[in-house]
Amino acid sequence: MNVFSGIALSPAFAPTAIKFHYQFNMRDVAKIVQNLMLAQPSSYKGNAMGLVRMWAHECHRVWLDRLLF
Repeated sequence: MNVFSGIALSPAFAPTAIKFHYQFNMRDVAKIVQNLMLAQPSSYKGNAMGLVRMWAHECHRVWLDRLLF
């Protein structure tokens, strides 16, 4: 939630006519959480860095396509 709030309320990512793709919503956060919950526990059990990497990958996957414009 902190990441979402930081991005959604940041003046640097305020939507404009040119940068309308910076409009984020809770659906984006839900996609990240959903895919983390679908991961096999063996992927990150006992490996906190593995969970962080998986979270970073999901953030990259979900939000990168919006930030490339």
